[in-house]
Amino acid sequence: SVTPLLTYPLWVGRYLQFEPSVRYTRNAQWLDRSVSGKNKQSRDAYEGQARFSTVAERIYETDWESAKRLKHKIVPSLLYNYRVHKDLSLYRPWFESMDAEGKMNRVALALDNFLDARRETETQGALYEQWTRFTLIQGYRLNGTWWEDRLSGEDKPFEPLIGILTLRPLSNVYLNGEVHWDHYDKNIPFADVALALTIPRSGGRADVLGVNYQYDKEGEKALNVGAHLNLDYGFSVGGSVSRDLNAANSLSQTLYVDYQSQCWGVRVITDNLDGTGSIMVHFRLLGLGELGKK
Repeated sequence: SVTPLLTYPLWVGRYLQFEPSVRYTRNAQWLDRSVSGKNKQSRDAYEGQARFSTVAERIYETDWESAKRLKHKIVPSLLYNYRVHKDLSLYRPWFESMDAEGKMNRVALALDNFLDARRETETQGALYEQWTRFTLIQGYRLNGTWWEDRLSGEDKPFEPLIGILTLRPLSNVYLNGEVHWDHYDKNIPFADVALALTIPRSGGRADVLGVNYQYDKEGEKALNVGAHLNLDYGFSVGGSVSRDLNAANSLSQTLYVDYQSQCWGVRVITDNLDGTGSIMVHFRLLGLGELGKK
């Protein structure tokens, strides 16, 4: 899969920013057996976005613990997104991200709130941290709807109101929550809450312990617990356990061993879902390393 993105932000006057962008995705697939008789195919998607935004901010002097200054920043944005798939009729041998995104022709209003802090420390001097981020997003479909193509744009054009809250009360504690509100059914079709604890290690690495709860009105209610632990010589291990709260015997387990060098990495993953196991190997290329200097 290849997805080049071209964006060009510019200022319109002193206070308004305009950021157009275009993105193209091509997925190449090779198949052993296909209902169409082809052993390879490619699928394409095109997307354009126009974003207008501005920024309003205010700085407050404070003397709360080690925080000496707080900055509240508000970023209202108006966005237009258009995405089209060229090859929706082609055979889909497996699920890919472009299938989840689907077609789109919508406008959206987003409101971002940030609370940043400047702390004075004896050992590290001045530190700047983002304590809170709160985002509201309201989308409006210009044609079709977000869940059923058979409904016209006049029936239910408003997408659910999305609220996203991120809190960092401590430098190593991370809390994130996302909730959707359906204007038509007057309920919450989706919610996701995650809590993570990071433990700093040498070399800029960090161990991570996390718990996550997911609710989907049309899907599952799941509780996930995961951990990532760093070892010596570039190795690390991790895993997660996930349980579907709607099914008494549904349990998913994942374990992995990871190795990361300067410019490449590999991860071996074992999955077990309700007694069915699988093994995957992921390779990563991060740069040329020392080769790029020669």
